[in-house]
Amino acid sequence: MDINQAFKSTFILLFGQCNVELDELAEYLKRWHPNVQEKRSVSGNSIGVGATLYPKNANFLSYDEIDFSKQYSGLNINEIKDIDSVKEAIGDRVHYVGSKILGNSGEIENGDDIFDSFYVKNSCNIRASKYVAYSSFVRDNSEFVFGGNWFLRSKHLIRCLGADNINRCFETYYSTNCADLFFCYGCHGCANAMFSFNLRSKRYAIGNLELPKDKYAQIRQKLVEESREYIEKNKSFYSIFSWPNPSNELRKRVKIPEKKKSETNFELIDDAFRTTCRVVFGQEIGSLLELEKYLLEKQEPVEEADTYFGNKTYYSNYSFFGYIPKKRMLSLEEAEEMAKQAIEVNGGDDLESIMKKIEKIAFYRVDLNEGKNENNIFTHVVYHGSHSYKVEDITFAKYCACSTMALNCEYVFGSYWSIYSKFCIRCYNSVNLTRCFELSECSNCADSLFCYNCEDLNNCMFCFNVKGKRYAIGNVEIGKENYLKIKKIILKEIVQKLQTKKRLEQNIFNLTS
Repeated sequence: MDINQAFKSTFILLFGQCNVELDELAEYLKRWHPNVQEKRSVSGNSIGVGATLYPKNANFLSYDEIDFSKQYSGLNINEIKDIDSVKEAIGDRVHYVGSKILGNSGEIENGDDIFDSFYVKNSCNIRASKYVAYSSFVRDNSEFVFGGNWFLRSKHLIRCLGADNINRCFETYYSTNCADLFFCYGCHGCANAMFSFNLRSKRYAIGNLELPKDKYAQIRQKLVEESREYIEKNKSFYSIFSWPNPSNELRKRVKIPEKKKSETNFELIDDAFRTTCRVVFGQEIGSLLELEKYLLEKQEPVEEADTYFGNKTYYSNYSFFGYIPKKRMLSLEEAEEMAKQAIEVNGGDDLESIMKKIEKIAFYRVDLNEGKNENNIFTHVVYHGSHSYKVEDITFAKYCACSTMALNCEYVFGSYWSIYSKFCIRCYNSVNLTRCFELSECSNCADSLFCYNCEDLNNCMFCFNVKGKRYAIGNVEIGKENYLKIKKIILKEIVQKLQTKKRLEQNIFNLTS
C-alpha cells in the first residue's frame, strides 16, 4: 500500500467513502504545525529541513551526500587553546544536513529527522511510525496519520494535533485515550463524540450532549456525510478556533470552584540543575535562575494568560496554541465546569447549524495536568511529569527545566525535543543522549559536546555527520589522553563564561559563522 492508498483507506474509515487525493488536501493538512522546509544542498539538490534553528548562512548536505567513510586530517592539538581555535580548525567539515533518514526506515518522500519509520511524506521528526504525511513530531508506533502533530501511540487520524492514544479521529485536539472523535477539543477518556469540548469519560455526545446510541448514530451519519462533501468540495474544513469574542453571559451563569493550590519546591529543581552541571561540566556554574535566560534562548516560551473567567493559566504559542482565541482560554477547573454546558441537538440539524450552535461551548483548556504529577512550576503541558520549571511539554519525565518537549527524560535543561535522554544541557532534536551539551540531531551518544547529526559517539567534541567515534575531535579520534587534555581546556572556558557572563556565545548552530 502506498501513502496515497493509506490516506484513502483512512478517509474511508472516517467518512465512509473517498473522492479526494492526499495531495489535494496538502495545504489544509499542513495548517497550524511545523512543516518541512525546502532548502538547497551545497551540490544544488533539493532537500527537506525540519528544524528552524539553523543560521541563515548554513551549508547543507543531503543525508545521502554524506560520506561516512571519509578520512579527515588530524588536528594540531598543541594549537587548540579555546573553542574558537577548534572552530577554525574544523571549518571544512561543518555541514548541516537535511533529508535525514535514520535507523530502519524506508519509502520516505521529502522528510527530515525520520527514524525507524516507513511510508512517510512531507513530514519531519517522525519516530517509530508508518504511513504518515504532512505531519510533524509523531512517535511511538503511530500509524495512518495525515496532518498530525505532537502526539504518540495513535492511529487512523486526519488533522489531529496534540494527543496520546487516540484512534479513528478527525479534527481532534489536545485529547488523550479517546476513540472515534470528530471535531473535538480537550477530551479525555471519551468515545464516539462530535463537535464537543472539554469532555471527560463521555460516550455518544454531540455538542457536549450525551444521546442514546441509536440517535447518536443517526445524526452522526448525516453530519459525517455532509462533512465529507464539504472537504471534497473545498479541500479544507471549518476551523475549530474561528469564533468571535464571547459574551459575558457565561461568566454570570457558570460557577467556577476555587483553584486547588498545590505545594511546590523550586529548590528540588534547582538542585537537579546543579547536579546536572557537575555531571556535564565537572562543577556547578550557578543557579537555575541565574542561567534561565541562556537556557531559554532557543525554546518555545511558556507564558501566563488570563482565562475567560479572569483566572490565570499557562500556555505557549507552539503548534495550534497560537491560534486559540485568547478570550476563550480556560484553566483545568474552568474546563471541567464548561464541559457541563451543551447545545440542543435534533434530527433536523445539519453541519451548518451545528457549527453555529457550538459557538457557545467552544472554549479551550490550554494547560494540561494529566497523570501522576508532582511539583511542576510554570509548566504548560504536564503528562505524567514531575519536578519541572518552565517546560512547554513534560511527558513521562522528571527534573527538567527551561525546555520544549522533554519526553521520557530526566535531568534535562534548555533542550528542545529531547527523548529518552538524561543529564543533558541545550540539546536539540535528539534521542537517547547521556551527559551531553550542545548536541543536535544525534542519537545514542554519551559524554559529548558540540556534535551534530551523529550516532553512537562516546567522549567526542565538535563532530559532524559521523558514527561510532570514541575520543574524537572534529571527526578524528585522537586517543583518550589527548582528548581529555583538550576537553579540560574547553570545559574551563565554558564554565568560566557561564559563571561570569551567564551565557556562551558559541552553540552548535553557529560554528560556521
